[in-house]
Amino acid sequence: MAYREIAFVREPLRKALTLLSIVAPVRPLVGPARVTVEASTRCNFRCLMCPHYSPLVDKGERAKTDFIDVDLAGRVFVSAAQMGAKIVSFSGRGEPLLHPDFAHIVRRARSCNLQTEVFTNGSLLTESRIEELIDARLTTLGVSLVGASPEGYARYHPGTTSDRFQSVVESLSLLKRLKERAGVRQPMLDLRFIAMSGSHLDVEKMVDLGIQVGADRLGLMPLRNRSSGEIGSLALSYDEENLAVERLRHLTPRVARLGLKTNVDELIVFHKFGATSHEFPCYAAWFDTRVLVDGTVEFCVRCHRPLGNVNECSLKEIWLDPEYEILRNVARNASERSRLGECDCNRCCHFYSNWRITAFLSKFGFASQIKDAGNGRSKSMLAGGNG
Repeated sequence: MAYREIAFVREPLRKALTLLSIVAPVRPLVGPARVTVEASTRCNFRCLMCPHYSPLVDKGERAKTDFIDVDLAGRVFVSAAQMGAKIVSFSGRGEPLLHPDFAHIVRRARSCNLQTEVFTNGSLLTESRIEELIDARLTTLGVSLVGASPEGYARYHPGTTSDRFQSVVESLSLLKRLKERAGVRQPMLDLRFIAMSGSHLDVEKMVDLGIQVGADRLGLMPLRNRSSGEIGSLALSYDEENLAVERLRHLTPRVARLGLKTNVDELIVFHKFGATSHEFPCYAAWFDTRVLVDGTVEFCVRCHRPLGNVNECSLKEIWLDPEYEILRNVARNASERSRLGECDCNRCCHFYSNWRITAFLSKFGFASQIKDAGNGRSKSMLAGGNG
């Protein structure tokens, strides 16, 4: 079966063709569902847990490009839409809202009928900036906070004070009011709390704050860089993570009654199986791809393997390149994954999707059951995926 451009085909068919590509295995029959675009490599914060700007880590060589070119981003959006992508996600090494033309970039993506989401520290959400994002029809605004108290916020953000936390909270409340005034629901607010050792007990405060500012989704994001030098000392232990997840699980019915969503299901799965995530087959390269500020296309956000540059050829050409296909099939085989280079699979942000796909395939005989030696629970692994 040949590759199909299905920009206007319903989502169930796109998912079915993605699964067929995995099972066959053949070259992808459709494009990625999501394209992650790095808008900026600059940041106005020096968060202790950040692998790029923390004062606890060696910064290494600075990126040569600060911001993605608007026209380059536009070409990526056109190609992504033609390939059937559903959403463009703006995140990466820097703060996206530092890009001087970010609202225009969002408009370019929306003109291609792509949903848009951005992940930001929230410090630049002035009234005029919020109005720009509403006018640009941003779909989702993801804001990351460390803990849910002014004191904790200042502790993990060197150079800031507790007043900064209150400023961000006020901006989120302003977002709610400005949306109401404009008569719109978007951008939806995805409030993400980065839980670290010392802030993991703030789950109830997190929920209260989310309700206060009118969040649409609450995400608890445990810091898991346990082996990352000094940053690792900030990570939650497994017991601390379990306690935080249990607290959110108990609060979820209350949150659900208010119409808010949480990531509790994802957290429960990761806490059960995440320590063995490197043993699972990885399917991320069938549904996700990443474009850096200079146009480089990377294999995965956790596996910095360059595969081409959209300044030299189209995103579609890179997506269908034989090298990309070779790496997809390496990634699905856990015993061969070391061939990809240094991949941080133990903190895989695609793990929940990988787990769900594996569980689904097992129902039809495309997966076998093996035991998780760590806790006795069974999990599905793609037949042959473990060598």
